[in-house]
Amino acid sequence: MYFKELSAELFSTVEMEWARDFLSFQRRASFQDAVIRILGQNTDKKEGVEAEVTVKADDSQKSLVQNEVTEMNADVQDQSEAKKIADYRAEQEKKKSRQASGSCIGVPEILPGGYVKIKNGDSKLIDGTYYVVEARHSFGGDGYRTSFEVGGWKR
Repeated sequence: MYFKELSAELFSTVEMEWARDFLSFQRRASFQDAVIRILGQNTDKKEGVEAEVTVKADDSQKSLVQNEVTEMNADVQDQSEAKKIADYRAEQEKKKSRQASGSCIGVPEILPGGYVKIKNGDSKLIDGTYYVVEARHSFGGDGYRTSFEVGGWKR
């Protein structure tokens, strides 16, 4: 067992080398662009408020399909609030469109909310920093293993 106090260092970046540290790694990406639109109402001025953000799932691919999301939000009172929410939703869409799973010999520092940085792989396809959304640590006949799911990456 591995116990650690909850702190900022808990959600750190674990650096791993491509051909050395992984048992498996598979990256999946959905190349669907999206438009996120947030609508609200300024009750003082009695006028509508709107913000729109366009999201490209991956800059290296051309998208044939565009997803549009419009959200009515009664809490939005001005343009800046609408923009903040639209930006947040756009970031969530990016993370959903970029997913991967991997496994390695047990690394207790790989935890949801942290990052895995891969280096020395294919710089265009593999290298990057991945946000960990799920991690499973197990003991078995083949020793201590860590399996993880990531949502979103940056180069």
